[in-house]
Amino acid sequence: TTAGTPNSSKPRMAIANLVIIPQRIVTLMRTLPPDAVLASTAKSAQRRNTGYLTHAECKAILDAYITANNLVDPLDPIMVAPDGPICDVLYRPTKKQLKENYQMRTEYPSRVSRPILFELWISKMDAAYALVKLPMNEIVSMKRGIPPKITIEVEKRQNKKHITRIRGLEAYHVHAATFAQDVSKRFACAASVETTAAKGRAALMKGCSEITVQGHLVEELQALLTGDEGKMLSCGHGGVKDGNYGVPRGKHVFEVVTRKGAMAKNRKR
Repeated sequence: TTAGTPNSSKPRMAIANLVIIPQRIVTLMRTLPPDAVLASTAKSAQRRNTGYLTHAECKAILDAYITANNLVDPLDPIMVAPDGPICDVLYRPTKKQLKENYQMRTEYPSRVSRPILFELWISKMDAAYALVKLPMNEIVSMKRGIPPKITIEVEKRQNKKHITRIRGLEAYHVHAATFAQDVSKRFACAASVETTAAKGRAALMKGCSEITVQGHLVEELQALLTGDEGKMLSCGHGGVKDGNYGVPRGKHVFEVVTRKGAMAKNRKR
């Protein structure tokens, strides 16, 4: 099948949350091994030497630093005595915090448990993510920041009719025109594709489109894109049968917005 075409046997995609250690932290903690920071031993060849780390790899780097600098409490191995660089990285106020509260004072802890230390450590990293094709675990793309969302909006029109708009498909390698044509056939409704946002609508990113579909099809579109059997059963529409564009499942992927009095559908039991 071609990219962006539905197929019940098509590999599903998933999102892997990754992190990147900021250069300022690498500079502060001078003894961090450069190879580890670059993910040189990553299992995935596509991540090797890129700096994109899994949470486990990132925690292992801090753990190795703690051990190498003899920061473990010999009487209680779960406790750590953070040194100056760790305290600066994890506890020093940011410029923004100091600007908001110039009298802010920070007392560095003398002992911290590993779980708390690791949690703080991850929170200081730059967010990143990978789009992974399952079950091969093949990385399709890796980017900084948080995963993009597919936005689905439903709006009530006159005579109790609804329209549903969807944008953001391109981030998950779904071809908008192909999808619109498929939706039109499956649900016997009109579907149009716009590459320029209509007046009053938020601007579209370069190379992205917005699809407008007649009808209240929020769950149907999610079921069709993900192949989620639970969603298919919930929406109860035969048009979603054998649908699967390989889009990852979950609320972290889809953002559903209701406009102008649109309500959730009453499903038949």
